[in-house]
Amino acid sequence: MNIKLTILNSFFFISLITVLLFNSFLTEYDIAGLYLYLVIVTIPLFILQFISISIFSSRIKKKEPNIFFKACKRPNGSQGSSINVAALFDESIPFSKMKEQYLIRDWNFTKRVVIYSMLSFIILIILFFI
Repeated sequence: MNIKLTILNSFFFISLITVLLFNSFLTEYDIAGLYLYLVIVTIPLFILQFISISIFSSRIKKKEPNIFFKACKRPNGSQGSSINVAALFDESIPFSKMKEQYLIRDWNFTKRVVIYSMLSFIILIILFFI
């Protein structure tokens, strides 16, 4: 069991439930729930997204350079110095066939952080328009 994924899942869902419950109680301050969700969930997840992508990128560059260079390929054909976020979800790049187990765990963690970051931004937009 991966402890980082468990902590990330717990953080996302507990904060989501807490903010949604408090948002209904904070009707006198309409924007309070929005700021609370922005500060507690969305901004930390975006920061964690950048950190986890850079850490995963540096680890895979050292251990699996062939996969790293495939993942750094941009859609216009240029080569980047870090892994493209869309490459994490690309099935043509064989991330699941990496030799080290910790790289596969880091890949799953990074994907989960990116997904939760996108979901938190979508939820923030929904809270803004409610």
